[in-house]
Amino acid sequence: MKKNFVIYTSLSLQSYEEYGIGIPMRNDRVTIPFENAQRKFGITETDQDKYHNLSKDDLKLCHTKEYIKEVKEDPDSVVLKTYELVRSDGSFNRYDPKSATRPLSDFIDKAMVHVNGTYLSCRRALDNQFCYHLGGGMHHAMSDRPGGFCMFNDMVLSIRKLQSQKIIKKAMIIDMDAHKGDGTAEISFGDETIKTYSIHMKDGWPLDGDKTSKSFTPSDLDVGVLLSDDYLKKFKESVSEFIESVGEVDLCIVVHGADVYEYDELESANQIQLSLDDVLKRDSFIFQLLREKNIPQAWVMAGGYGRRTHEVFWQFLDYSLAHVD
Repeated sequence: MKKNFVIYTSLSLQSYEEYGIGIPMRNDRVTIPFENAQRKFGITETDQDKYHNLSKDDLKLCHTKEYIKEVKEDPDSVVLKTYELVRSDGSFNRYDPKSATRPLSDFIDKAMVHVNGTYLSCRRALDNQFCYHLGGGMHHAMSDRPGGFCMFNDMVLSIRKLQSQKIIKKAMIIDMDAHKGDGTAEISFGDETIKTYSIHMKDGWPLDGDKTSKSFTPSDLDVGVLLSDDYLKKFKESVSEFIESVGEVDLCIVVHGADVYEYDELESANQIQLSLDDVLKRDSFIFQLLREKNIPQAWVMAGGYGRRTHEVFWQFLDYSLAHVD
């Protein structure tokens, strides 16, 4: 049944305007692909009672005690940091608390839904070789803090939960977001059981600041891209070499960055500008390569801002669901 290949819950949706936050991330980046897949493939919403495999206590698998304490005792502070809503001078950035109708603390539980969705996607991928999570991808969350709109690192958390349960031993993460997966690199640095690859803007955020920051912690393979580069050629060659060098793994999590799309509206992602066709060439290449190597693959959403983001997610969901059984 096709529904076994998709994880989705409406619990993960949020209207930023209700919280007084002005970020151009739209729920239709999720809902349009889901509704299309529902009509074409009979996909249904995942039972909400399945989203309880990881609790806040499991955050210790990749986050520090101090950070977890802040999450539990001062959630508003965590949310303000996650979405960069306070400037260095203390003034608000893209945030108007007076217009909020819901508490910021809601985002903590929302983030845990995403963590659980990624874990479920990994479990389904191990059973069916492929699963797509319409959520997750919080790759900027570091061991000791949130950042870049990412609260908890759902990819590393899911892998380490599976490892703690003796379900898998070794995994890899292939990150295709326009921005480097710096949190993933920082948390997993030196961990030989989690191998990381990131193809991203060479000079853009988060690599446009202090070179001593944790954002410069290396992945196992970092591939920096300039606007003038042949992205697809560089990606195909480097990711093939990476997978070959890693050797046998039990699972691959693919971070499906949509902000490489030429119509993405986030200014900080404008150093990669792929057509919709080229994005599908990228996505279908890694999908088929992992299938050929018989590596279970769990995909999570990442990046993607504005009115046309859903196009990237839907075209791959349409493609992948047509190729699995």
